[in-house]
Amino acid sequence: IVHVLVGGLHTLARLGLGRVHYERGGLREAVAAYQSVAQTSEVFATALQEIAWVYIRDKQFENALRSLDLLLLARPDSPETPEASVLQGNLLIRTKQFDRAKRLFSATSQRYDPQYRELRARMEQQTDPLPYLDELLAGGVVGAAAPVARMPRLAALWAREQPEVQRA
Repeated sequence: IVHVLVGGLHTLARLGLGRVHYERGGLREAVAAYQSVAQTSEVFATALQEIAWVYIRDKQFENALRSLDLLLLARPDSPETPEASVLQGNLLIRTKQFDRAKRLFSATSQRYDPQYRELRARMEQQTDPLPYLDELLAGGVVGAAAPVARMPRLAALWAREQPEVQRA
């Protein structure tokens, strides 16, 4: 357990170091810090997304696109995936790859629209959404038969990552 805790802290420290370098304008150092996060780490997708932002700040849009491509391939079900897809589409527009951007936005919409509609319908049925959200998040394994409700898998993954939900 100690090894896991120290390893997790070490990885978070690498992310933090990357953020410090980014904020201070050390873009090369920021990328190096983010790239030192192991592919097996739970925060690997976060590191890839932050690498993309470093490249965007440096106007290296093709490198940013590559980082987002890797994120979407390596972690297609990550909570970062929806935002990364939209960011990638916006970069495609910026690099004048309009047909590819259109295909990506269409695919992203098709992928997430059913889950959005389902979640929205469930939330509209609730008079007070907070107990509903509490029940969903306390329900254990996502997709397991819950007595009252189920949250779409990607919505649950995203919700669990949100600081507001973690504090609740």
